[in-house]
Amino acid sequence: MTHPDLAAALKTLRLAFPGGQATAETLVLYADRLADLDPADVVAAIDRLINTAKPKYGNYFPSIAEIRELAVVGGTTDGAAELAWAEVLREVRRVGWNNRGFFRDGVHHDPPKPQFSSAITEAAVESVTWRMICLSEEPERVREQFLWTWKNLASRAIKQAANGDPLDVLPASNLRVLPREGIA
Repeated sequence: MTHPDLAAALKTLRLAFPGGQATAETLVLYADRLADLDPADVVAAIDRLINTAKPKYGNYFPSIAEIRELAVVGGTTDGAAELAWAEVLREVRRVGWNNRGFFRDGVHHDPPKPQFSSAITEAAVESVTWRMICLSEEPERVREQFLWTWKNLASRAIKQAANGDPLDVLPASNLRVLPREGIA
């Protein structure tokens, strides 16, 4: 059964892209393929597409994959990766590199830990390593490595959602170790 807001958003999408000539059957297929996502996220993604999509050709109609990407990641992976990097930099300023605890009033305290808003960002930081992010003398190269890792993890999450796999499964132990040559 289709969520009423999702059905209304798909009809609006059809009106916004009349050249795509989406049939009622097409909208049913879209609703079926998007049913595993939160309807509010899908409606927001459709609204963003209507407001920002630049048709590449006359009979353009956004694909299911485009809608899923916007719904899952919250935007294109490029922009979302940059936002994630900004979040990492905020945590670097807040926490810094401190691999040791400290004593205060005779009590040992663990060092502060960085906190991130998404599992994808956390997994990307774990792959690049917090030490590398904080102490590198070539921050632009570390940034590129983080963005590359984040985009690939986001792409994996989108594919997991498309296959019906749970999105919250991004075990850091399964991440491919990236080459570190030339990075201090």
